[in-house]
Amino acid sequence: MSNLAFDDGVRRLRESSMEFFGSKGATDEQIEQIELNLNVNIPMSYKKFLTFFGNLVFEGREIYGWTASGFDAKSVPSVLFATKSLRERGIISETMIHFMDSGFGPSFVIDCSKMNNDREAPIYEVPAGGISYGCDKRADSFGEFFLKKVNEAILELSGADASNDEPEGGNPSAEWIKNYWKNRSNDFS
Repeated sequence: MSNLAFDDGVRRLRESSMEFFGSKGATDEQIEQIELNLNVNIPMSYKKFLTFFGNLVFEGREIYGWTASGFDAKSVPSVLFATKSLRERGIISETMIHFMDSGFGPSFVIDCSKMNNDREAPIYEVPAGGISYGCDKRADSFGEFFLKKVNEAILELSGADASNDEPEGGNPSAEWIKNYWKNRSNDFS
């Protein structure tokens, strides 16, 4: 199911008027080395993303992955750099992969400790303060999350309200900010 969602996201991205930029995809051997380096098993739909795009930017969204710098990368969009940086600071656990920032504080991660029988793992939004403040599940798999982000971008381009739980475009309204912090108040209690 998740690979189908990922494939649908790729199709919709290509059929849209959006510009998108990726890098050279990772080889199977490179993905195996990423798994060893991060000490996790990478879910199937994220492996497919790494193979297909490497990393990806579209409509203000940047999904981290494999880069030309490989294992020597010292910045995003390297998933190795992004993940290790948050792990070292205690923001995420040793079983999480940091693959995207929200653009306004929280990060999106794959929790590989919760891999299911389909070799997929859920996506969580982790607050800037880290997992000790809780985290919110955003999707059952990377493929579903990817499809959601592509659909949101397509809706934004059409001028429609893409989502109630994320700001439109790049500038959230005062009302959205008020509701966001009201909903996140539990993170600070």
